[in-house]
Amino acid sequence: MRRIALVIGLVVLTTACTTTTPADAEIQSYFDQVQAAAERYNERLDEAETASEAGLDQSADDGTFDADLVVALKQLYSDGVVITRDFVADLAAINPPAEAVDEHAETIDIGSQLVTALEALGTELTDIDQLEVLQTAVGQSQAAALIVDFDRTCIVLEALAIENGARVELNCGG
Repeated sequence: MRRIALVIGLVVLTTACTTTTPADAEIQSYFDQVQAAAERYNERLDEAETASEAGLDQSADDGTFDADLVVALKQLYSDGVVITRDFVADLAAINPPAEAVDEHAETIDIGSQLVTALEALGTELTDIDQLEVLQTAVGQSQAAALIVDFDRTCIVLEALAIENGARVELNCGG
């Protein structure tokens, strides 16, 4: 009998320790809005990527394929600037609850810096016509570093959601 009571006690204790309290309506609403904005952003990026790949002739010789790929990537970067700018504007339009004010402000700040860096990169890419040069320019750009920072703010928001019992899937970094 003691053993059964001990097992029941452990089950109750384990359940009590692992059950999270649901988020209050305000913070859940905030994360629902952030997730909706993130989903629109990801869908638009996927569409832009699909459109940029559509014109590539996979059977072309390497030189032709690389030249076509440079054009496609430059268009994708151009589309990405607009899509990212819209995403940051969507996020800025969301009124965060008190629990998320600092994290939200940091996300908007880094997102705005990213948009500025992407615009500068787009200008730099205008005259590039070689794939290796384009890849180097992108990889060494301020935008590349800010993308990492922007992904980090996403992870921070997801952690804040978990901490407050909110349900959200932002698919950070992906």
